[in-house]
Amino acid sequence: MPGAGLLFAALGGADLFGAVLANAVLVGADLTFVNFFTADQTNVDLSSEILTNASGLDTSTGSALYDINTDFTGTGFDPVAAGWTLVPVPEPGTALLMGLGLAGLAARRR
Repeated sequence: MPGAGLLFAALGGADLFGAVLANAVLVGADLTFVNFFTADQTNVDLSSEILTNASGLDTSTGSALYDINTDFTGTGFDPVAAGWTLVPVPEPGTALLMGLGLAGLAARRR
């Protein structure tokens, strides 16, 4: 499934043993009880995933992307120790300040 776009897919209980998921987008998918044993997760976007009780994450290869909403409950998996990358999300206050600054620049030009 390299490069697949499976946004919000319900794959609970799937056996992805040895699957190649490189560059797949699985944002918001339900992957409860999924078996990832030896799966290639190179650059897989797992933002806001439900990985509750998923197995084999510690044997998967590659470095996946995840965010603060990715649920690793019951997996015993530490994405930081595995070298996975936290997807940076700008804080709402930062976006507001940038928007106000751009509006100020636009008003000043007039």
